[in-house]
Amino acid sequence: MSFSWSRKHAKEKSAQLKNFLANAVRHEQVVGFEQEMNDDLEIFEYAHDDWAYSHERSTGSYPRHGRIMISYLGSVHFVVGYFARTMGRADSEKIDLTLKEALKRPSSGMPLRGPRDFFAENGLSYQNCFNGDVTYIKGKEVVSNEKGSILYEMNYEGGLTNLK
Repeated sequence: MSFSWSRKHAKEKSAQLKNFLANAVRHEQVVGFEQEMNDDLEIFEYAHDDWAYSHERSTGSYPRHGRIMISYLGSVHFVVGYFARTMGRADSEKIDLTLKEALKRPSSGMPLRGPRDFFAENGLSYQNCFNGDVTYIKGKEVVSNEKGSILYEMNYEGGLTNLK
């Protein structure tokens, strides 16, 4: 079954979508990726009631790319794509630990990624700067060392689909 949301219906569903997204992102950080599609791609899926979350990402070392999709009643209504890379000889294991901790604390404004600012116990800092909401969002997250040098950056963009 495929259907489109009217713009009015999309506004009504936005709060539910954001709440579901926050729960899915937190759950993903606790459980981790459960399924490998092939040697180059892994996927995490989460569902609750009529909502479904799917996160596909490339595996291995950086750079990485991926896509997050949220479906409602079997139709995709929210999609975000991203590209992430490390700078120089950054410690990707330390960066991944910082990201995992930050993503357990989704931004209240838009729970797609972590909070605007987070300082990890390992000395790295995380920042998530974005504009928009579930209708359309564009953002960038970075992980920096104690000196403020950027070790990792990810650009993301997406929003609601199937609007009438």
